Amino acid sequence: TRRSSDLAVFCWLLVIPIVCTIAGLIMGIISLVKTGQHSGVALAGVIVSAISLVLSVIFTLLYILVL
Repeated sequence: TRRSSDLAVFCWLLVIPIVCTIAGLIMGIISLVKTGQHSGVALAGVIVSAISLVLSVIFTLLYILVL
């Protein structure tokens, strides 16, 4: 039905940001560890990824609770 397909698409809109932020967080941490320096770009990437991961989880939980 139309409603179930809309929910399936919307569900992926909640999962994709979480996967991307976890990947960004891992890559930023690897960059910080490998270089041994705390470069501004890698540190900013880790901070932004961590913040967006928290926000993505909060919005996902709110969506699940509202449904």
